[in-house]
Amino acid sequence: MLDKGNLLGVKIEIHPLIEGNGEGPGPKQRVYFSKVNDIPDARHIEILLPQVAAKLVLLPKGSEHDIIFYGNNRMYQCRARVVDHFKRENLYLTKLYALSTLKGYQRREYYRLEMTMPVSHRLPTEKEQETMVLRKDLPGHAGTCLDVSGGGLRFTTREVYEPEELIICSFSLMIRGKEKEFSLWSKVKSCHPIEEKSAVNAVRVKFEFINNSIREEIIQYIFEEERKKRNVEHK
Repeated sequence: MLDKGNLLGVKIEIHPLIEGNGEGPGPKQRVYFSKVNDIPDARHIEILLPQVAAKLVLLPKGSEHDIIFYGNNRMYQCRARVVDHFKRENLYLTKLYALSTLKGYQRREYYRLEMTMPVSHRLPTEKEQETMVLRKDLPGHAGTCLDVSGGGLRFTTREVYEPEELIICSFSLMIRGKEKEFSLWSKVKSCHPIEEKSAVNAVRVKFEFINNSIREEIIQYIFEEERKKRNVEHK
């Protein structure tokens, strides 16, 4: 059921289920973040105790959670019950019992991280549209990111785009301590002035034709930034 080779050491999200209906986390349910420490057998998962503001969180024994695993270029999900807490070699651990089989997971919606960063954007050339190969040496219009997710981003600009128009968005993120540049096909979902009579527009785009590994890198970045943000907010 649980593949130690694919899951050992991967990061996870822990979504507590709403007590009584088993339908998953509600809009105000806290999401915890942790890491798989070991897979002792096909049914059990040992994870590091999640932390909030640098404080360990003891999930109630017997409580059930949806666990999302960030695997190698894929995401997985299973439902699990907390069965024990213990300490081993200076590590504080929680043992989970898998209640369902492990299956691939596709987000219906992606968590959006509010952040400010430069975003370059432009219309593709005819050749780019024909070949679907992007040129990274062409200049774009300046924009400022408002939020980013694994599914797209929102930015401000003085340019005007039509809904469903394909554009190219370029930006940089710190991935594993190194700055990495992304240039992605993006479909405009909305474009409107941020205020009445304003010359500045808010543009929301959805990433198109994006490689799963690239999407996972963006999600991992958001994962880390959100963890840092939670720790700062609770100091």
